Parts: sequence; structure tokens; C-alpha cells
Amino acid sequence: MTGSVVRDTHRGQDVVLGRPRRSPFHGGHDLVKAARLMDSLPTQPSARDWLKAAEAQAGGGNLGLMLNGTLGDCTIAAKGHIRQIWTANNGPMVTTPDSVILADYERVDGYKDGDASTDNGGVMSDVNTAWAAPGGVAGAQIDRVIPIRYQVLDDIMKSVDRYGFADCGLALPLSAQNQAVWTLAIGAGASADKGSWGGHDAAIVAYDQSTGLFVFETWGMRQPASFDWVLAYVDEAYTGICKPLWCPSGTAPNGYTSADLDADLAALA
Repeated sequence: MTGSVVRDTHRGQDVVLGRPRRSPFHGGHDLVKAARLMDSLPTQPSARDWLKAAEAQAGGGNLGLMLNGTLGDCTIAAKGHIRQIWTANNGPMVTTPDSVILADYERVDGYKDGDASTDNGGVMSDVNTAWAAPGGVAGAQIDRVIPIRYQVLDDIMKSVDRYGFADCGLALPLSAQNQAVWTLAIGAGASADKGSWGGHDAAIVAYDQSTGLFVFETWGMRQPASFDWVLAYVDEAYTGICKPLWCPSGTAPNGYTSADLDADLAALA
């Protein structure tokens, strides 16, 4: 452990877990408005996979670690991976340079390059605030961050379908390490406890109701997880609207229009 992050390996590569443990997410009045919006949206299709387009443009299908193999910058790296998803599904994929990821980790989360004691990860709400501010995070500024009910599977799926992602705070159990598919480890004892491995930030960018699986993009790779695993280990989640990258031509890859997204923004005002 360096700073307050966890350094380890997962499925054959070095990884770092860098989301500090925190109290359960509630979201306040914004969550109430977001819940009403989610309830008003059309029923999502049975499956959606935005990751395929990015994998097709990435060498070997790996989207890159964005320094999250050496630093606890998962809250910044996740935004860079979401940018890859948005752009890959609208044309050439844009990958944020590591230099920008590092600068944002320093600016937003207080890391000082070369000072291991400052490698302490980042709080998602702090990074989200910066993401929506001028200059944004990881090369993009989001129009609106939307907290979602992380215990409502339909809200997660609607977020992925409509906006391209659901950015999740994970209290990872040690039992998840090296699992090709994150599933509940029945009988695993303390290694299945929430947070026993560490805290992490990763975006869900695909789902399939027929298989009961979500797909995270994390540490550059496709990481499936069962619906019940997500309910057990996600303790905060957000989606959001970025019209310039998700709807650059006036119509998003899912067929929703700029006017549809404007209506969603108005509902959240």
C-alpha cells in the first residue's frame, strides 16, 4: 500500500484501487429529480453494448490503464474511459493522453508527482464537480452529472442505454480479484466482505438482461459482473449528459436527439 491506495494485480496486470471508503451515497434533492427522470424514460432495450466500438478501435481490444496500473487515479481514469466510449460510438475514438490524466489527478485529487504519500485516490463527488466545471476532467466537460439509484437495476440500464454509461463506486471484495466474471462468492467468508479488497471507480458501459450481466470498462479491459454482484458491491453511481461528445451531430448513437437530451436537462433543472 502506498498513500491510501491498494496496489495489486488483477487478471494478469498490475492495478491500483484508489477510491477512498466513504459513507453511503444518498444524493439529496438531485437524486429525487433524477429518479423522476429515470421513471419517465422509455423502457430500455434488452441489451446494449457500447464497449464493442471502442474495443474495435483499440489495439488488442484494451483501452489502456490511464496510469491506473501505477497510481490510484481511478476516479480520473474512469472519465477518460467514458470519453473513449462516447467518441468511439460517434466516429474515431479519442484517448486522453496520460499527461492530461496525471495533471487532472494532481489538480483535482491533490496528487504531487513523485510523492507517494499524496497518492490517495479521489472522492467521486469531488471529481464529478470538476468534470462539470470549465475545463472538465480527462479532456472533456460534461453538461450535467446525474446521481442514480444504484440499487435499481433499471436505472443503471437506462443510464447505459440513454447516456452511454453508469459510473459506479465499488466497495470491492477480495473475492473479486482475478475473477473473469465478478459473481457472488458464496462461502468465501471474509474475502467476500464489501471493501475487503478496496475502493474503486469503474463505468458500466454494457448490459444484457438475457445473461443477467453488466459489463464494466476498468483497467482498460472488459469486466463482466452479475446483476446481483452489482447490487451487493456498488454503493454510489452516476450517469450524465455530454451533448458535444454523445450527440455531436444532433442524434446520439442510440437514436435519441439533442432535443431529447435538452428535455432531460430541463427536467433536472
